[in-house]
Amino acid sequence: MSNSNISVCSYNIFWKVMDPSDTDLKNDFTLAQLKQFKKNIISNIQNVHDYYNPSIYCFQEASNFQDFIHIFKDQFYLKYINVSGPEYMVTVINKNKFSFIDVMPGQFQKGRPFCIFLLKDNDTDENFLLINIHAGHIQYTYNSIFKPIQKSLDMLDLNNKNNIDISRIVMAGDFNRDINHEIKIDSQLVLNIGNKVFSFKYYDKPMENTCCSLVSTNYTINFDFVIDSFKQPIIRHELNKELWYSNPSSDHVMIMSILSPVKKYI
Repeated sequence: MSNSNISVCSYNIFWKVMDPSDTDLKNDFTLAQLKQFKKNIISNIQNVHDYYNPSIYCFQEASNFQDFIHIFKDQFYLKYINVSGPEYMVTVINKNKFSFIDVMPGQFQKGRPFCIFLLKDNDTDENFLLINIHAGHIQYTYNSIFKPIQKSLDMLDLNNKNNIDISRIVMAGDFNRDINHEIKIDSQLVLNIGNKVFSFKYYDKPMENTCCSLVSTNYTINFDFVIDSFKQPIIRHELNKELWYSNPSSDHVMIMSILSPVKKYI
């Protein structure tokens, strides 16, 4: 796989496990069990770092993020934490692969954050937007997801950043819906920067479900995605297929997608 590809990991790590002292899960599990689930989540993060070393990590529901953030060493990673109500969102970006230009945190509603990053791909010199997402359960996707993001994009003044041209938009996270299916059938689900329209590419390869079960691996719905306006991902890999993946952990499956570079790597 070319080093110019972009690898994006997304993981909703379930606040009720990350902060077991303040959760109704204690009605169903012992504190010792919940602590083990949390250890398994941290083990999964450590192992994806060690085995695949993705260039971007998007974490949602990252309560007590201090317990895993040490995995990402300061000399190699930019680490950004934004807060909406009780939720902590953590985004980790490889500083050798990308140059940070700007960031704009936002929220769909209280407790449902998103965060927009303006980055430069150091391999291709292309500028792009990364958006870490934890959507709510309001089903009308244009109003509940795309409209709030578009409002933030309209405030991102690229003219004051040397007229930066955006080559692609990548969104990653827990969409709380099958966003892949929705972008296929709903032409409204686009984002605009100036006169440039970014539509997202449908991923037409087989996928496994990613949500939502804590102790069973019988996942029934697909909520976690990486979508790209440039091309469909080369692959979307559910990481619970790996031998090193520990369960029970979160009620969501960690995923990793590999994205093509905008320009051919030379």
